[in-house]
Amino acid sequence: MNKKILLLATATLLLVACEKESKEAENNKSEALTQTDVVNFYLSSPVALNGTFLETGSSMMRMNEASTGTRANSTSYPIVTWSPTDGTWPVDLMVDYGNEGVIASDGLKHSGKMSIHATGLFEKEGSIITPNFTNFYVYGNVLTATQIIENKGKNEAGNLVFDVKVENGLLGTQNPFIYSEQTQRELVNGLGENGYLSPEVTTHTYQITGWMKTESRIDSIAGYTITIDDQIPMRISVGDLYPQAGRVHIKFDQDLSYSFNGLEINYNSAILDFKGKEGDKYAATANIEFQFGPSTQSAEVSFQLDQNGIIPESITTNFELNTSGL
Repeated sequence: MNKKILLLATATLLLVACEKESKEAENNKSEALTQTDVVNFYLSSPVALNGTFLETGSSMMRMNEASTGTRANSTSYPIVTWSPTDGTWPVDLMVDYGNEGVIASDGLKHSGKMSIHATGLFEKEGSIITPNFTNFYVYGNVLTATQIIENKGKNEAGNLVFDVKVENGLLGTQNPFIYSEQTQRELVNGLGENGYLSPEVTTHTYQITGWMKTESRIDSIAGYTITIDDQIPMRISVGDLYPQAGRVHIKFDQDLSYSFNGLEINYNSAILDFKGKEGDKYAATANIEFQFGPSTQSAEVSFQLDQNGIIPESITTNFELNTSGL
């Protein structure tokens, strides 16, 4: 395995996209998960479930505007319908993205349907909102999960706070990972003076803390737990695929060990910083410390991401090698 491939894997939110292919897998590439597949699965689950949270808020905003006559309900996809329509709660919404796929307000391409059961308005303290998915696709990958959103009211800063829980998240047909999440999302921008979400959805910005976890169903690929730094929370706006700011601490559920030039490389954690957005590209830096034979080595890996995940040609690395043990 060459060093750049190792670092590419390390720099992708999970740092362990490498799988050890068996001879059988080498003879049947169509069924083997490639390194790129693993990277995309690692990146896609948090992005997809963040998208459903944002789409839930946007859909309920459209329902409220249409119900109050503020704005007519759109007849273009996604089409939002709901019942009952007499202003009583709870309400069940159906969000239909059609069969061809449409880029939604979360910046992702969806097809299929998302149903939403809500006990109250998205902005109302105490509301419990549960999206469900029927043949629901994110960029052609079917998504299933149990997601629960609870409005916890306003914090001391006057911002709405939501608890978000995800269980049994599966993305795609191969399902190599099970995704779960317990996060808190603070709406730091996008709440109008009238107490409702602003109709300009791109102004909706959230700060995210908590944890995200992937349980691997393949022995040769490690799962992970991401803990978001409370002091440097992730910050993401509607329409963004990735955070523009934030720091996450990544811990793998098993030590990772690879042979390189006759020496063992061992690591099991990393720190990932999101560095901003330029155009449709997002910048990030991963810091990794690993044992390289008898020495300790640090690597800082800078890279960019777009809708396809990490951009390989954007990767740059900076090594600090302690040779005292050599």
